[in-house]
Amino acid sequence: MSDSNFKIKTPLGRKYLISLTLSTIILTVCICTVVTMIFRAKVLEHYDRLGFSISDHVASMFEGNTVDLVLTNGIEDSSMAQLYDSYNDFLQATKERFGLLYLYVAVPGDDTIVYLWDADEGVDAFMDEEQFSPGGAEWSKKVMNNQGERHLHTFNDPQYGSVATAATPIYDNEGKPVALAYCDFSLRTLVEGIITVNVITVILILLLMTIYTVVFYFIAKKSIVDPIVDLTVAAGEMTDNLDKEDASFVSTVNTGDEIEALSHAFENMDKELRRYIVENTRIVEEKMKLGTELNLARDIQASALPNDFPPFPDRNEFEIYATMDPAKEVGGDFYDFFMVDDDHLAMVVADVSDKGIPASLFMMESMILINSNSMLGGHTNEVLMRVNEKLCKNNPDSMFVTVWLGILELSTGMLRATSAGHEYPCIKAPGGKFELFKDEHGFVLGAMEGTPEKEYELKLEHGSTLYVYSDGVPDACNTDGVQFKEDRMIDALNIDPEADMCTLLHNVKISIDEFVGEADQFDDITMLGIRYN
Repeated sequence: MSDSNFKIKTPLGRKYLISLTLSTIILTVCICTVVTMIFRAKVLEHYDRLGFSISDHVASMFEGNTVDLVLTNGIEDSSMAQLYDSYNDFLQATKERFGLLYLYVAVPGDDTIVYLWDADEGVDAFMDEEQFSPGGAEWSKKVMNNQGERHLHTFNDPQYGSVATAATPIYDNEGKPVALAYCDFSLRTLVEGIITVNVITVILILLLMTIYTVVFYFIAKKSIVDPIVDLTVAAGEMTDNLDKEDASFVSTVNTGDEIEALSHAFENMDKELRRYIVENTRIVEEKMKLGTELNLARDIQASALPNDFPPFPDRNEFEIYATMDPAKEVGGDFYDFFMVDDDHLAMVVADVSDKGIPASLFMMESMILINSNSMLGGHTNEVLMRVNEKLCKNNPDSMFVTVWLGILELSTGMLRATSAGHEYPCIKAPGGKFELFKDEHGFVLGAMEGTPEKEYELKLEHGSTLYVYSDGVPDACNTDGVQFKEDRMIDALNIDPEADMCTLLHNVKISIDEFVGEADQFDDITMLGIRYN
């Protein structure tokens, strides 16, 4: 099995036992809660029927004006005392018969209750007054006035605990409620019953879940845990043996379920990994070979461009410098400068429409054609039209190139130039600042045969500077997609407009790099600068 720092913190079997235990606890709590609610509702329903039956029976035994007579005349008179005792005996018998906690007749007030009859206290309770239990006053008023549905009133008694009360109005001869017949039940039996039911429920659940846990644990261990362990061991051996051609994934999992399907997936993954390793090794070797070839192509391309500065040490009529930074290993931009004759300097900046190897080949072809046709003589527009005819005849990929070609007469400073769809150059007059020179554009080369190009003339004064570039300069973008543009390029040129050509181009490149930041370079950046002395 492969070496690994990973250690199992909680085995699968332990996780199963923990989850099953938590599930048992949650299930027990839920079942006990439901059982308690059902049991309590049923018991209270029983007490509701029994309590109101008793209170209705007691209320019906009192004749119409009995309560008024007792309240008006008291019980001092022998006849009234005899009447009072007869009703009290009835209450005592009823209380004992039904095993009630209290049975009494009372007149409810706003906050207090005034006792008339009490099965326990007898004559001693007559006209006693005490505070209602919490919520008792409101409940009694509703019962007295027959408001809403009848239901038990429950409260906690300091001596007897939870108590439920039922009550029925007692009416006089005119049908007016004058008192309430109360009967109280102790709910201690209900609480004890709930505890007993819950204890039995918990015992049954624990017993059943224990049996289920033990049985399911052994089933799960055999059908889930052990196959996963076997699969883990086989997977570790697979990673150890990936570099061995004669090794393969071996698993003995035969569960007939998703785990066995996972085992087959590992087998397929092992085959695919081995195939991928072989394929990836081949691709890496090809990439290394391609990288070597690209480096060679880059060196060839770089060597094709003039890169020895100063290029004409014996000529002091001008100072020239140029750079080309490809976006890929090889680029489609190029620059060139060469002496057509002793008094004429040709300068070229061009941009091929694509990047990479195809563009570099098209760039080399374009560069050679421009150089050779320039040496044949003629105006710059004639040179580019001849080059265009050659490029159009052998261009299966429909590539094109933008070109700025200028030929400077060194003795007079007269510049004749043609722009085949290229960027506007920048010119600085002696002692002045760089400005964009919007020359007349022709059509790109290689796209269409027979397109005319126009030549223009420009007189350079002693100390004038010309700057030509590819679209990689103004089109450079930062991470927000904002372009560098011509305004920032001119600002960079004017940082030190009197600097030598190397410093001048370097200032522009530094400004581009600072503006672009972390964004990738997506286009070649080519610049050429010349100062006419």
